[in-house]
Amino acid sequence: MGYPHPSHPRETPVLSKYFGDAAARTLTGWQARGGYETLREALATDPVEVQNVVKDSGLRGRGGAGFPTGVKWSFMKPDGKTHYLCINADESEPGTFKDRELMRWTPHQLVEGTAIAAHAIYAETAYIYIRGEYTEPIARVSEAVREAYAAGILGANAMGSGKRVDVHVHKGAGAYICGEETALMNSLEGGSSRRFRRWQACLQNPPPSTTSRRSARRRMCSGMEPSGTSRSPIPQTPRAQARNCSPSVATSPGRATTKSAWDSR
Repeated sequence: MGYPHPSHPRETPVLSKYFGDAAARTLTGWQARGGYETLREALATDPVEVQNVVKDSGLRGRGGAGFPTGVKWSFMKPDGKTHYLCINADESEPGTFKDRELMRWTPHQLVEGTAIAAHAIYAETAYIYIRGEYTEPIARVSEAVREAYAAGILGANAMGSGKRVDVHVHKGAGAYICGEETALMNSLEGGSSRRFRRWQACLQNPPPSTTSRRSARRRMCSGMEPSGTSRSPIPQTPRAQARNCSPSVATSPGRATTKSAWDSR
């Protein structure tokens, strides 16, 4: 694959600043360009302060909602529970290749950002879920993670801060649905014979950042909105309830069906 086109004079590249710079792929090359200095500063800062910096920056998600990143991070509280960070690099949408280029040219940028985000949400473990067809990005990111561990940037004492940050690279199996957050987490947990460990999306899923997986499943089956909302329960379709929930479910006022009745249709 050829090198990226030069930037337009009116452009101010930020994430793509080092696209085409092969030396930026290595640890020494990334550090020579100022890499991991922000992580060092973040690890010495309280997570709430890191969240406030991101809030003040105005950084938003690249999805359709454009949700503020700092606000999402602030949902995670130091509640004594184990927190995890999932990086969605599945990118199965046809014609979408921004994640691919980030991982190809600046894999250490992704590792550094992952470690900063993990610290900000009180997580010690992060998973980077990469689309299985992305063979080169998987190799680049995996090598970057190995270099970061060897240099003491990741691990039990990340950059001498006394904080633990572990990053794991997970290769997807090529399922398009795994680009959806709850399906991604199901795939990450493993495809056992248990009903809810297959790579399928949750129906009416609550935000994964604000609830446990068990309570998420419970609300999904009951058709309830996440706690804290004022909306009334939203009924699921008969097929969804018959497949995912109890053997006998109410589908609408005055009408009920059972799993066996539905399967016989």
